[in-house]
Amino acid sequence: MKDSSEFRRFLYRNILRAAVWLIAVVIVIIFWNRLVPEDLLATIKAYTSNPFPIFLVFFISETIIGILPPELFIGWALSHEEIPFAVNVLFLSMVSYLAGILAYGMGRWIRNFSYVRIRLRAKKVRNYVQYYERWGGLLIIISAVTPVPFATISLISGTFSFGIWRYLLYSSVRFARFAMVAYIIFRASAL
Repeated sequence: MKDSSEFRRFLYRNILRAAVWLIAVVIVIIFWNRLVPEDLLATIKAYTSNPFPIFLVFFISETIIGILPPELFIGWALSHEEIPFAVNVLFLSMVSYLAGILAYGMGRWIRNFSYVRIRLRAKKVRNYVQYYERWGGLLIIISAVTPVPFATISLISGTFSFGIWRYLLYSSVRFARFAMVAYIIFRASAL
């Protein structure tokens, strides 16, 4: 029972964190649209008009540590008028999904190091591996839709040899997050 109540607290805490983060993004967008001078917006657009560096930075962030929030890039997609917003968001979600798969693969690769294999066999770590086998799918879903770093959970999934097909299925929820956040940002930009 203790594991279950700990996990519920973790789940509720991260759902609340996601809601607070999304509300903050909406507030920033509303104030951004009303308070930022046009000449500053034009300067920012000039520096971010080429999508390749933006997608590259996003891919690196989503693969390694996931420190840059996807909402930042979805906000950029809204202001990037050369490519339709929905296409940019779809591409961002595909980049995020593929970056997660790469992070998973890196975890599988890391598992091959003898030091990591020895550590994974230790009694204390085995308990975490068993816990992850039980709750890993839900943890992947939580990281796909909340601010929990998706790249980190993907790396851990690979390291703990979480099944690839289950990983791919659970992490596909990432597309729903991008769609929901894009819709909210799109609606907030009209306020």
